[in-house]
Amino acid sequence: MIDSSFVKKTLAITLVLAVIAGVAFFAVGIINKRNDKAELSELRVKNIALPYYMKVTAQTGCLGTEEDSFLSVKTGIGAGAQMVSINVAFTEKGIPVLAGSLEKANNEAVELERIFEFVSDMEEISIIINLKEITNLPVVEKMVKDYSMQGRIFFSGITVHHVPYVVKKCPSVGIFLDIEPEKRKLKDPEYCIEIAERAMSAGASGVKCEFDKTNAFLGDTLKTYGIILCVTGAETELDFYRALDRGATNIITKEPKMLLAILQRIRETAEVSKNTTE
Repeated sequence: MIDSSFVKKTLAITLVLAVIAGVAFFAVGIINKRNDKAELSELRVKNIALPYYMKVTAQTGCLGTEEDSFLSVKTGIGAGAQMVSINVAFTEKGIPVLAGSLEKANNEAVELERIFEFVSDMEEISIIINLKEITNLPVVEKMVKDYSMQGRIFFSGITVHHVPYVVKKCPSVGIFLDIEPEKRKLKDPEYCIEIAERAMSAGASGVKCEFDKTNAFLGDTLKTYGIILCVTGAETELDFYRALDRGATNIITKEPKMLLAILQRIRETAEVSKNTTE
């Protein structure tokens, strides 16, 4: 027979431990918020040098729009982004469409050609095509030439192993090579140089990864080699400042308006500082 007093004691201990854990979690949350606030304050006044080729890329689904939709592309460009990022897969008939998965490709998805038609006359706008598969790439190559968009279309979602095939099928399309940097190695100059040289050997215009998997040393190394550091995962003001401080030169985000405002603030601060010192 179960001892009721033992059960009560066990329940009481469990409850006390749960309360302690909850208080500790709450306290850690407060500390983290204070640390984030302090870091943001420091970054806001820090002199962050922006390269002339800095780009804001509106991610599919930006500003509350539906992902892989025509409205998402239109909204991103309307917000002031210089680039838009779209997911592309192919239908059973080989037609490239906006789709985040192969399953959605045949479900009345928007055709890539409609996006090209919309953007082709906007010479200042470029497109990052995040490939979900690499079948029937020649149709994309033909589309790029038909709409005279050479130099404005880039593939992502590509590893170094895919590069030879992709370049062969689509020589007119640039590449942002997907990488997974090991954070513990990012302070090693040789490791960062290896990443840059791997991108150069592949003929990539840039590399793409999560912003929290980079650091300033990698960013500076890539700049030296003329390689764009394209990052994802930044959606808050602190995220953006961290990404910029680490040398990101292209940020893919669903919040392009916020990022554009931050970049404007940084440029204005730099201009004021320049005029003051002259």
